[in-house]
Amino acid sequence: MTIAAIAILAIGAPSPLGIGDRAPALQFDEIKGSPVRSFSKSKATVVEFWATWCKPCIEGMPHLSELWSRYKDRVDFVGVSVMENDLSAVRPFVKSMGDKLAYPVAVDKLDKAGKGFMYKNWLEAAGQKGIPVAFIVDKQAKIAWIGHPTKMERVLDQVVEGTWDARAFRTAFEKQANDDATSDRLVNEAYGRIGSVPRQRSYADALKWIADNRSKYNSPSAQGALNELQSLFDAFDKGDYEKALKQSGTEPSNPVVWSYFRPMFLVAKIDALQVLKSDWRAATRIVIEGPPDPNALMALVDALTLPDSKLAEKDPEIAFKAAEKLAGLARDPMFLVRLAWAHYRKGEVEKAKAVVEEAFGKIEEQKKRNPQSVDSMIRRLHEAKAYFSLKL
Repeated sequence: MTIAAIAILAIGAPSPLGIGDRAPALQFDEIKGSPVRSFSKSKATVVEFWATWCKPCIEGMPHLSELWSRYKDRVDFVGVSVMENDLSAVRPFVKSMGDKLAYPVAVDKLDKAGKGFMYKNWLEAAGQKGIPVAFIVDKQAKIAWIGHPTKMERVLDQVVEGTWDARAFRTAFEKQANDDATSDRLVNEAYGRIGSVPRQRSYADALKWIADNRSKYNSPSAQGALNELQSLFDAFDKGDYEKALKQSGTEPSNPVVWSYFRPMFLVAKIDALQVLKSDWRAATRIVIEGPPDPNALMALVDALTLPDSKLAEKDPEIAFKAAEKLAGLARDPMFLVRLAWAHYRKGEVEKAKAVVEEAFGKIEEQKKRNPQSVDSMIRRLHEAKAYFSLKL
């Protein structure tokens, strides 16, 4: 799973698969219902991409089920699970959703290298780097629309009636893609620099980085993201914790911030609540007890366990609950290293070491799914192993 891409809006530059192009083939394994495997000349088709670990995907399933019920005589629907760490978890998850996930469901068909056909030929080909995302295919088997599933209802009506202006949408889509490409570059370059700011309380350094680099990201979305981040960091830097709490507790309006930096807002909120002597544990329960949100859970565990965290209070039991939920989603190295740290903070050093070794054993699998993250993951595991060898 490309965790950093969890729960994000589609971001990418113009690419080989665009609006008006013939839709790629449908190749997947059936999970529920009878997903279509070819395009009908009498129906439009919605191909929606999701994953068991994607919180926004799960939250949108009831609405998609309503759309399917309303349009199923005129539109074929299929929800395709992609970027899964554990394919065996998909079928039980779908069953557990019941009527909240009513439309036909499939899982991406993987090749020998562990790459998904649907991911490569649909998402990657269209420059879509995150989920949930939906494609509407018209009766001529051409891509009519690409976007967030919550925004497709109005489009569906027009596609079904034959009044949708795909050419005009293509122009707007490509313009937005250029803006999104700048946002994508911002995220790739900024996350490593400021992603740990709330945990480390390095707000002054983050503000300097934004000031020094703002001119590099000249697009509306990127500038909007920097404005929201700057406002949050500035409140902390000035010690205005009431303002910081208000801003960190509000859902970011900028889609780039919401997609990538949302876990930072969670840790910032916890920091502000601790300083104000408020019930910060309530904020953690929402994440731990709510729908799976791996990025938020990982950020929470890191804030409560890592040596560089400067939060005033660190509850090892809360960290362990969050880490257990992560490991329950998949025995992925990115999740397991968090579980190891949680064991360590509870004083369970041998268990921590054992989990690190389990994570090392999963590295080869990760190379197939997400090779670009392997080096940093190996480094992180070695750092944990060395730290656990020290005395508590």
